[in-house]
Amino acid sequence: MAKYCDANSILLVNGMGHLRKLYCPFRIRCISNAGTFKQGMYLWVEEVATNSKDELFYWILGKPYLYTHFEIKANF
Repeated sequence: MAKYCDANSILLVNGMGHLRKLYCPFRIRCISNAGTFKQGMYLWVEEVATNSKDELFYWILGKPYLYTHFEIKANF
């Protein structure tokens, strides 16, 4: 699970409740089509943000995309 921390990082929480801070740029994989990005593509997140509904967005190539279209592979 990813949680907003600041514009340059997010907090990841694993199944055991351990935290890890991940700094931009970080790599993600597209799990559903988003804009011109196709499922399976690997991309780099330049910045992170939230909106008034506290939804997490990843800035990729200068545009915001809802985080639910992507996954982060991290082991800790």
